[in-house]
Amino acid sequence: MLVLMVTALNAVSPKVSTRLKTDVTRVAVHPAGFGIYRFRYLWSDVSHIGVMAQEVRERVPEAVVCDNDGFLRVDYAAIGMQMDRYPA
Repeated sequence: MLVLMVTALNAVSPKVSTRLKTDVTRVAVHPAGFGIYRFRYLWSDVSHIGVMAQEVRERVPEAVVCDNDGFLRVDYAAIGMQMDRYPA
């Protein structure tokens, strides 16, 4: 999830989504060139495998939307994968 901040130029830029993630480890590279990561959300003990929206937005911008709450969301189907639990 991202928290947005307003810059001096009156543009909106996202903060790094890893602020809400811990134990972030790059485990692979997607064919489009962005990383695939194992991580846990700060409020969970469950590890997931997924991507970082900021990286996806650089390579496949149509797969990322900024929702009304200001958080970036990845359309995993648009990148040919799904976020899932990381096998223990």
